[in-house]
Amino acid sequence: MSKDIFSKINLKDYNNVLERILENKNFSEDVKNLLLSMFYKIENAYEDYMTVKINVCTKKEFLKKVIRIIDEKCNSIEFIRNTDKKIYTINKESGAIKVLQNENVLLEAIIELSQKEIEFDEKYELIEKPLKEMLIQGNRMNQVETIRDFNGWSWDTPLKDMENVNYNIIFQILLILYKNEFMDEILDDVKESDDEEYIPNNEILRSKYNNSFGLTVNETKDEEEIDYIEEMQEKLKEEFGEELYLEFWKIFLKNIIVIYANKNLEYKEIVIKNYLAEKDKLEKMQNNKIFLEEISEKKKNINKEIKKIDKLLNDELALRKEYEERNKKLENKDKIFSVSHLGIMLEKQRNELLEKIKKLNKLIEPKEFLIKKEEIVKKINFYEDLKLDKEKQNKVKNEREKLAELKRIFLKCFKVRIEKASKREEIEKLIYELRYFKLLPEKVQETKIYELELEETEKLIIKKACEMKLLTKFSEDENTNNEILKNIIESRIMKLQNIIIVLRYDEGILLIEMYDGNIHDKTVQIEIKKETELIVKLKKKIKLWIR
Repeated sequence: MSKDIFSKINLKDYNNVLERILENKNFSEDVKNLLLSMFYKIENAYEDYMTVKINVCTKKEFLKKVIRIIDEKCNSIEFIRNTDKKIYTINKESGAIKVLQNENVLLEAIIELSQKEIEFDEKYELIEKPLKEMLIQGNRMNQVETIRDFNGWSWDTPLKDMENVNYNIIFQILLILYKNEFMDEILDDVKESDDEEYIPNNEILRSKYNNSFGLTVNETKDEEEIDYIEEMQEKLKEEFGEELYLEFWKIFLKNIIVIYANKNLEYKEIVIKNYLAEKDKLEKMQNNKIFLEEISEKKKNINKEIKKIDKLLNDELALRKEYEERNKKLENKDKIFSVSHLGIMLEKQRNELLEKIKKLNKLIEPKEFLIKKEEIVKKINFYEDLKLDKEKQNKVKNEREKLAELKRIFLKCFKVRIEKASKREEIEKLIYELRYFKLLPEKVQETKIYELELEETEKLIIKKACEMKLLTKFSEDENTNNEILKNIIESRIMKLQNIIIVLRYDEGILLIEMYDGNIHDKTVQIEIKKETELIVKLKKKIKLWIR
């Protein structure tokens, strides 16, 4: 691994890099000052952000990424007034940003400028738009979290500053399950690598640039198309098993489809149309005569297509004529390269048609017929469970219930990780992740079924942390010990290792005083039957985290 050339660089050095880039940008002084202010806020808040969230890139990597976006992708920034409720607009082709004069909003716009144009295979047509929107909005809210929720001394999660709270929760669940690196691979158009040095993208700046430090960058590579959806599914299946993967994946898809359909009437109509089409298929399959007639008609039409292709492939003049006719209708960029290339295309098409006939023949076999019928029934059940309702009140309730169920299944996955954890540092990280997840902002009350799953998860991680001697054990009674220690999963003290607890007991009431070092944070009280349930001394400062 190459030496970390940024490890000893302070804020002034980072600012020097940014200031050198800004020298050659045609930005107003107000814009430059706001960029520097935004940069200062990131630098000032990032240590707390990284402590609380755990699953993030380093401050060095994040700062370099922001610098590089400004340098390579951002050509103009103009301030706007919030007249049409739009806080910013971007143009990726020209690298132009129009934005409110606000650091948080400016960072969000810069991040969006660097987001990939996500493309999914056509087989994912139903979920493509909902998934894209969730990923794009979720990523923006996630990246700006650094300065939106952290200010250098406190951690707050304001609902009003979030574009879509439900998308944020779903995205954060994906981040915990898949980790930051994998999500960046899907979304981020700016990649960093410590093995190479990044020089600002300008010849004048290159001559001024101090080569004793630099910003790192990956080489641009032509990558093969990756099926990220398939990869996401495989990762879940590998870690959590088939049953839990299917449970999570189904409710995940239902969440993004319902949220998107509730905002987009055209998309909702497509979903309903698909549902009716599946019902129609099932009705036909239940009538053997109609089903067989339909299969026969499809095969007849396919055979006609195959005969047309065979005729062209066996007649050079007819093939050339077809080549010329097709190219007349195509734009230059889409024109077929040659007659022989058309022949290859037709051969491929013929093979695909033959494959369709094979599938249709297989479908009338009793075993395959039953499998197909079962698949259609599952699809119908999936669509029906979406509960796409026209009434606003029912829409909100439906979204709330779907999200609560997603969170519940996520916690089942999380418990698998707790059970598999064998090292203190693994449990430590999981405690931080569970605390972060539990404190994600929401607009609605939780459902009972989710709360029970959360309670079970907290008990499991507390028990394991005490067994590993990571957390101080306060009582041999498991319920009492849980009631005391679960407060760390509700605490907004940045560094949990700094928590000190003082216990005071008075007539069946236990007062739990929590301190961030020497600073009092809050006092919680719980009921316990008797003082003797405790195995620690009262009125004494006790470090929660065992070093």
